[in-house]
Amino acid sequence: MSPTEQTEKNEFIFLSDIIPSSEPDPVDCMIGREEISLMKREIARLSDIRRKIVIMRYFEEKPLNVIAERIGVPVGTIKWHLNGSRGEIRKGMDIMRTNGNLSMNPIRFKSISYSGSEGDDGSPQKLLSASIRQNILYAAYYKPQSVNEIADEMGVSPPYIREEIEFLMDFNYINEVEPGKYQSNIIILRDEDGAIIYDKLIDRIEDTVTKISGQLTEAYVKAEPDILSSGVYVPFNDAGFLRWTAFIQSVIESLSFMRFDKSTLPPHKDGHYLTITNLDSDTVVYDQSLREEQTQYYINGPMINWQVIKYGMWRVDHNWTKREPLRGFGRRDIGLAGAFRDGTLPFTAENAEAYQYLLDNGLAVKDGGGYALNVIFADTSEIYKRYRDSLPDLREILKPQIRVISSAVEEFLLKDHPRHIESQLRMAAHIMSIYAIGTLVLRNAADTGFLPKLTENTEKSASILIGEFGVAFA
Repeated sequence: MSPTEQTEKNEFIFLSDIIPSSEPDPVDCMIGREEISLMKREIARLSDIRRKIVIMRYFEEKPLNVIAERIGVPVGTIKWHLNGSRGEIRKGMDIMRTNGNLSMNPIRFKSISYSGSEGDDGSPQKLLSASIRQNILYAAYYKPQSVNEIADEMGVSPPYIREEIEFLMDFNYINEVEPGKYQSNIIILRDEDGAIIYDKLIDRIEDTVTKISGQLTEAYVKAEPDILSSGVYVPFNDAGFLRWTAFIQSVIESLSFMRFDKSTLPPHKDGHYLTITNLDSDTVVYDQSLREEQTQYYINGPMINWQVIKYGMWRVDHNWTKREPLRGFGRRDIGLAGAFRDGTLPFTAENAEAYQYLLDNGLAVKDGGGYALNVIFADTSEIYKRYRDSLPDLREILKPQIRVISSAVEEFLLKDHPRHIESQLRMAAHIMSIYAIGTLVLRNAADTGFLPKLTENTEKSASILIGEFGVAFA
């Protein structure tokens, strides 16, 4: 049977109205191709079941009883779907559809960060790296959208959108909030949001943090003898270098106790984490000096690899650490530093490349005619526990500052972002406040000289601790 012929009663195929049976002239041929293109566009916009039925009937030329058997519904239902599909297609072909802004100017996430546990399926940086997923999430961020609405906005065929939405729903990055309507379940910050928030935070807390910095450093100095005698290895017994790890760890872990229980974070398959993305924009709509000030000081971390064979790593990157971003969770750094410390990495021709890696990454330095480990190291879990227990608890000093600035950030985020993620926005405000305070405390400690100036030998390995964490880490 040809798809240009009439079939059962009331089951006519209108492709004969589109594709002329006689030899067309060039203009007719061009018009025919345009109409076929419109028809295919509208077929793509049908619901899953109707699209499958139309394709099987009109393109694969399957009999109605075969289609009914495959779909699992009566023949009468198949006819009803076909009749409805023809009406939808005809109506759609008469509509002048226009692509939205994202078809011409797709967005891109400049950064994807998360707070919590990613689980076994991968981090959001990996799962949301595809441009089509980022643009779907942005299209459905401020209000619920249907598959077809997102497809129109992006200029992408609906089946592709539908497939990606199923993936995003599987990981709870997008939800079906009403039948056929979807809305994103992550936070998308505009490029200028960070600078505006930073400006608000600085206005509120800079003077206060300067005042409490004295209390924080005083508490550390009191605990310093116990920290130094805990048994951790300190390169060249440099107490000032140890402060770049121990003081920062004291501040960050005291702040981290004010975070959220895992169960309160959004679930993503077997992980629980809050996802915050930042748009990459070429349009500057804010005071650029704010951005410059914001990027001058920063904290990234703590990044923790709990255990690699025997050892693990605690690491924080900041403005004063001159090193490459962490790759592969630092497995090679941990393995080589551990082998060096254990004495199982002799300097031989076979290990020359490993030693060069340690030198290039600041984990070892040349010392006279040999080499010295250049990172804080806990040889056993008992030593790490003593070290951890000796760190000062700074929560009571820091808590009031969190409350002050978190409310300011909440106010800003709730005003300019959709309400359906209100609980996530409040969490984000709290986390941003923690990092803002940590950043300012670190800046103050460095500017006053409490944290001594790092050298070329120490700026790559500062604020890293490698060792056997064991149960003490939890």
